[in-house]
Amino acid sequence: MSNEHVRLPIVSRSSSPLRILRSLAVLASAALLAACGAPNLVGMQGRLTNSSGVPLNGSYMMMVKFYSTNDGTGTAVYTQTRNIDVANGLFSADIGQGVMQPSSDMDPRIFAQPLYAQLIVNSEVLTPLVPVTGAPYALSLTPGAVVAGSFTSAPNFAVLSVMNGSAATGGSPVLMLGIPSAGVVDTPFIKACRNTDLEARGCDDPKFIVNADGTVNADGAYSSPAADFAEWMLVDGEAEAGDVLMISDAQDRAVTRSSEAGSARIIGAVSTKPGFIGGQPSDDDGQHRVMVAMVGIVPVKVSAENGAIRRGDLLVSAATPGYAMRAGAQPAVGTVLGKALGSLDSGTGVVEVVLMTR
Repeated sequence: MSNEHVRLPIVSRSSSPLRILRSLAVLASAALLAACGAPNLVGMQGRLTNSSGVPLNGSYMMMVKFYSTNDGTGTAVYTQTRNIDVANGLFSADIGQGVMQPSSDMDPRIFAQPLYAQLIVNSEVLTPLVPVTGAPYALSLTPGAVVAGSFTSAPNFAVLSVMNGSAATGGSPVLMLGIPSAGVVDTPFIKACRNTDLEARGCDDPKFIVNADGTVNADGAYSSPAADFAEWMLVDGEAEAGDVLMISDAQDRAVTRSSEAGSARIIGAVSTKPGFIGGQPSDDDGQHRVMVAMVGIVPVKVSAENGAIRRGDLLVSAATPGYAMRAGAQPAVGTVLGKALGSLDSGTGVVEVVLMTR
């Protein structure tokens, strides 16, 4: 994989004994977001001369500081000192030590703000500070980018954080994505946080968490325009949305379209648009299933064969296959499907029903 490129035009005061005449490039590894698993290094290249423009040779001590201000005030967000070898004025140096860590090395958190680089060569400060452009960060987030690799064992060290503001202004991550270690199932994979400690990356007030095993925890309520709870179940024969269902007598954990009046095997109706679906098979075994609505409000096929249906009437299975009808004055235990929320004067139709089998 090739590194992404960002240019830093580095210059100095004309009276300075040392000058960077021309920058070649600063290479920012895509591992700032760990794409392709490359080390998080920023490669700096340039040309070092004396004040007369004569290229230098030899070994020099260079300190690189990243500031969040363009005048170098305040505390540097990252500092590294290393020896550089200069040949005919040219030098190349990698900034960073490789593996991301939550409290040391080049924490990617610092890139959530504008940065400016300051170079100090043999104790001489070169000016002005050079802005670090956003090209490598933007390119690593283009469609198709891959976030992969191992970063750290720290549970709060997300590989991607969506910030409410910037680190410089005290913004807090509100969405954190992590990559759990192999075999670890109780580590958060997605966290939505109200308050976060930027330095420790702790989620002080988690509102929504998805663990690696798929467990979901949330402080708030789940909201959906759908209105029933349904489960995938095997079905004998054919059934469509709104059909009244009863328990199959041919196989376990299966249903069939209702076919008798007042059946005590009634279980629910085929869901049209469930708000929650359980019983999802782990793999496709090729068996025919339907979503059986058991709780909530669902459209149901109804028939007026036992009289007109009025709002509030109890409903039981009808003699017409797949339909419900008005129950009698004293319906038998186990035969009630639910309570009608709509009316039907004659014939057949569809009304919404509060499912409450009893």
